[in-house]
Amino acid sequence: MSSYSKKILFVDDSPSMRLFVELSLSSKFEIDTACDGEDAIHKMEGKEYDLFFVDIYMPKIDGISLIKKIRSNSLNKFKPIIVISTEADDDLLRRGRDAGATGWLVKPFDEDSLMKTICHLLKI
Repeated sequence: MSSYSKKILFVDDSPSMRLFVELSLSSKFEIDTACDGEDAIHKMEGKEYDLFFVDIYMPKIDGISLIKKIRSNSLNKFKPIIVISTEADDDLLRRGRDAGATGWLVKPFDEDSLMKTICHLLKI
């Protein structure tokens, strides 16, 4: 698979997490990052992504609301959305699934876990 053939939007209010993801993935994928749900919505205007990573607790528009917004676009109805959070309690998992999340990745995670998740979801 050639570089940049898949587009990923990574949404997290942590600058260090966004930098880690950009450094880890930018040689293999087209990576856009957003600092919150509002920023993510602006990034999605006129652009189609293959995969979304969404933090739950963010300012302006939280992750659950953002997942619902992503799913409301017919282009994203079946695209994978992975929740990223330091928490993984049952209520939060249920809320994420109910909003339309495909899966969950608990922070902190390493580059290998991130790549395995991406390769599995994008079937590459």
